[in-house]
Amino acid sequence: MLSFGQRKRVAIAGILAMQPRYLLLDEPSAGLDPIGASQLLAALRRISEANTAIMLATHDVDSAYEWADRIVIFGAGRIMCSGDPDTVFADQGLLRQLRMRAPLIWEFSSALRFKGLIDTTLAIPRDRESLLAQISAARMPVSE
Repeated sequence: MLSFGQRKRVAIAGILAMQPRYLLLDEPSAGLDPIGASQLLAALRRISEANTAIMLATHDVDSAYEWADRIVIFGAGRIMCSGDPDTVFADQGLLRQLRMRAPLIWEFSSALRFKGLIDTTLAIPRDRESLLAQISAARMPVSE
């Protein structure tokens, strides 16, 4: 009687009851609607903050960029790059080679920073809310 998302949550809750130090998940947001995926990632963030190390395998670069402290990209059976999300996704040559794209928030933020429309001294926003906040805080040029 449980939905797909509810079954995922129950499975993760069962694992968490064992208080693991590490949690390895393969495509945890697959099959979830956008709100369900956001709720799951928020719950995983709380679990991570409670000192459980979490590793996610995913093809979803947008949620990986928003969520992860470190990104590891595999290709041709080996690690192709590893590092903080901004550095990894800035390597456009590697992304092309691997037939990947940068996260949309990263692309929008980079374009807005390049045009001087958001503050380049602030950290690159990693989620929609942070990007909107930086856009709202920006002083837009007044045309004469």
